[in-house]
Amino acid sequence: MIDTPWWSMLPEDQRAGFFAAAAAVSPVRRVGTPDDAAAAVLYLSGASFVTGTVTEVAGGANLTVGAMAS
Repeated sequence: MIDTPWWSMLPEDQRAGFFAAAAAVSPVRRVGTPDDAAAAVLYLSGASFVTGTVTEVAGGANLTVGAMAS
């Protein structure tokens, strides 16, 4: 989850609650920022030996999916 203007569709109190809940179960304990996504793009643009890969910018959220299902 990246905190961008897209989330402005939610009232501020709901958005804050949603972000707090997401951060609570995230290994990095926060939601992402546009700078987090930009850092991944900058890294990949300079990594000339990295090819054919999917880079997730998710703060480890994919690591918690199995834990939430238990």
